[in-house]
Amino acid sequence: MVFPSKEDVNSSVSSLDSDFNVNERRILDLGKQLLKHRFFIGTLHEKYRVEKINAYRDVISIDDNERHLIEQLRDYLAHIIRFYSQENWWVGITAPGKNSLPNAYCLWVDLPSGNVLGRYWFKIRSVRFQKNGELIVVVKIERKIEECLSTPSPKPLFKTIQAENENFFVTFEKGTEIIGNSFRNFFANVATPKNIKEAALFLGLLVVACVTGLFEVMKFLSEFLIKFMYAWSHFVKASLPILQIILNFMENIFKVLCTLIAHMFKPQHQQQPQLQVDPRYSAYRPVRPRYITYNRPSSRSGVTITELN
Repeated sequence: MVFPSKEDVNSSVSSLDSDFNVNERRILDLGKQLLKHRFFIGTLHEKYRVEKINAYRDVISIDDNERHLIEQLRDYLAHIIRFYSQENWWVGITAPGKNSLPNAYCLWVDLPSGNVLGRYWFKIRSVRFQKNGELIVVVKIERKIEECLSTPSPKPLFKTIQAENENFFVTFEKGTEIIGNSFRNFFANVATPKNIKEAALFLGLLVVACVTGLFEVMKFLSEFLIKFMYAWSHFVKASLPILQIILNFMENIFKVLCTLIAHMFKPQHQQQPQLQVDPRYSAYRPVRPRYITYNRPSSRSGVTITELN
């Protein structure tokens, strides 16, 4: 077992400033925001002893294909270093390039004992501070990645084609045998004379019942239509006078409205100019004509001429 040197530990160690609670809350919130509920592939290595916290931790190296997670870990480490000023805390995240660790980003976690070393699917559950002065990433093992250790030797092409042909003929023979057995079982157990007779009787009764029901439905529909037409004719006879009165009333209302609208929009007539009479002729009175009065004389005398005034 290889132990990390003092420089390796000091590179991941930092401290909180005087405002402990505020910075601790910032670090935890940022870690949960970046890493919580993340799945990744990694390799579980043997345990290493951390002298700073006097405890053993399991080391998980993150796969190089997990580029997004590696970028988030790099940003998280830079943020942690920005807030720490003393070397009294252990950060369970290390960058590659250490002599005693794999050349990859590693998580120093606390896993239950009994796990087999190898590649696994891991899930980050949380990030928290321990009382012993440790910032630890809580990780859960999801399942192991099975790797194929040996590859089968390639078979000759001719033997492969021959085996495929043999398999095809065997499958064809089995299929024809299964189909023949199915037909034999059908005619032996299902298509028996007794079953055919019962099926024919059932179909005959079904046809008779369908025809009888069809005639009954037609009879009911015809009676219903006759009664409906009779009731409809009486309804039309009774409603025609009422409908006529309503239509006449509506017609009168429409005529009145049209008349009112026509009077509203009818142009006004211009007043004709009066004939002015010259005042000199206003006192003119026509002279009555003179009348000639004839006095009938008596029977003894002749005509008497009276002078006009």
